[in-house]
Amino acid sequence: MKTINKFFSVLLVSFSSSTANAGFVDDTIQDKAISIKEAMSMPNDSFVILEGYILSKLTNSSDKYLFTDKKSKENICLKIDEFDDGKKIMPDKPFDKNQKIRIRGEIDKSYLDIGKCNRFKIDVKEPIELL
Repeated sequence: MKTINKFFSVLLVSFSSSTANAGFVDDTIQDKAISIKEAMSMPNDSFVILEGYILSKLTNSSDKYLFTDKKSKENICLKIDEFDDGKKIMPDKPFDKNQKIRIRGEIDKSYLDIGKCNRFKIDVKEPIELL
């Protein structure tokens, strides 16, 4: 009986300590995708998650793309560096304009208008997910 009690005591302690070490969840950090329209109303430098499609690479640019969520009338520009803080941003698997993706990045409202981007772009900061 003492052996069983010791076993359950050890088991209880191990479960309670694993719960105590669980990561902090900050409910102020957005973790759901929003629309382009919603993103455009947010302050500069806000972190956003969007789901949609890259329509094309912008001419005369090695790292800027036209993006749509197919919900909003607006299209926006994405700036996608090959690497950001050592993380590879573009997926290894090739994809085209029919592939839905999820992006995570920061709003840049100081971006100069080049005709298609409406003075608004997202600097993609996390690896792109293919959906």
